[in-house]
Amino acid sequence: MRKVAAVVTTITAMLLVEPAQASSTVTNVTGSLSKAENTCVSPVVLSSQQGCSYSGGESVADAVGFGIYRTWMGPMTSGGFYAPGTAPDPLTTDGSTPGDGKVNLQITGSIAVEDFGTPADGTDDRIGGTLVIAAGERSVITSAGNVVEGFTSVTHALPSTPVDFASPNGFGGFDYIIGSAGFPLLLQSGSGSDDYPSESGSILTGSTQPPDVNAWDISNGGNIAVVNMPVSGPPPLSGGPYTVEIVSYAPNNGNVGPNIGAATSTLVAGQTCVSGDGAGNPTVNCDPNPNIGAGSTWAVSGAEFDNLILKLSTNAVGTVVTADAFYTLEYLIQGQDANAGFPGSYVGGTLMFAVNPSDSDSDGVDDSVDNCKTKSNADQRDSNGDGYGNICDADLNNDGLVSVTDFLILRGVLNTNDDDADLNGDSLVTVTDFLILRNGLNQPPGPSDVAP
Repeated sequence: MRKVAAVVTTITAMLLVEPAQASSTVTNVTGSLSKAENTCVSPVVLSSQQGCSYSGGESVADAVGFGIYRTWMGPMTSGGFYAPGTAPDPLTTDGSTPGDGKVNLQITGSIAVEDFGTPADGTDDRIGGTLVIAAGERSVITSAGNVVEGFTSVTHALPSTPVDFASPNGFGGFDYIIGSAGFPLLLQSGSGSDDYPSESGSILTGSTQPPDVNAWDISNGGNIAVVNMPVSGPPPLSGGPYTVEIVSYAPNNGNVGPNIGAATSTLVAGQTCVSGDGAGNPTVNCDPNPNIGAGSTWAVSGAEFDNLILKLSTNAVGTVVTADAFYTLEYLIQGQDANAGFPGSYVGGTLMFAVNPSDSDSDGVDDSVDNCKTKSNADQRDSNGDGYGNICDADLNNDGLVSVTDFLILRGVLNTNDDDADLNGDSLVTVTDFLILRNGLNQPPGPSDVAP
């Protein structure tokens, strides 16, 4: 009898004072990739007055005749994504032509937001999940020619990653950011709605003198004031971080540090790679050659997001409402190293995703027929048939409110297989069921769209 009393006393204390267990809220999401990708190739600073990194202030001792600082031109066009079988022929052209049929490939997947017993504080939360890019083709420029890569799907696994910033939002949840320097401002192009990543991007003519085109300069309609004469000026830091501050490395002698986000691992299904070098060798740009710029291809560097800067918003029950991200593939061109052995070059774009609007708790059951819309319960278990799934129905006396009376009922069937009190459906009434009840104290059961 003393042992039973001790157990009840312990559970009662947990019910009243213990913090909630760590929990993970999983949201099924849908979204899309940007149709274009932009790039910065670090050796540009070795051969011209232009610098495309976010620093704009690389010191390159062997760039004789150009001085130690050069004009910042920002990201250049690189290519983009197409529906299967529609990418331009890499033997004749690349993917840098605006309006050539690029598309926003669909993304599906699930995102888990982990709370570690501090529901009022999002700063210790973590975000992970899986994102799957639908079938398509990717056109990308390398220093040895054009490449088209095909795939039937690309699955990105995002490991559980601590957030860098979290603040309450108007949805009753949090606005999270993964990115050590914060979430960048969108880099705006002078071409109207074609902002980063732009189908046009900046244009480098190959000459050491104009007419190079800086698509991002405020004087050309962009949103960064760049000092072009007589020496370069990097993007001003007062309004940043800018979109160009998206890489996890620091450009050589640059004026800002890296923005370190998350990194994914990938599985690419049905991958193909076709070279456009025109020499009759269809794999030349798909072989690992660190001395040229073939690192911009997935075939050489992998399709992983080497750096993913993520902004994600949740609602009051932890469901993802919307998310935006910048991603980069980062690589080193060993033959022309302008960044002291660090990657120095990248190709990247953006992606976005949001909750599947018809399945708020991501359990595969449409909201219109879900008997518990805020907690995942794919089995829809409802032992008493009242229209509320057990996982959100601790109202054991059916008076419309979870109260101390329900606690006493549940305590009376502890360690039994009572169907109604087994809230989590594991065939035994345990402390876990007490914790579920406690989280719903003084609240009605549900919500449910099928309850009378």
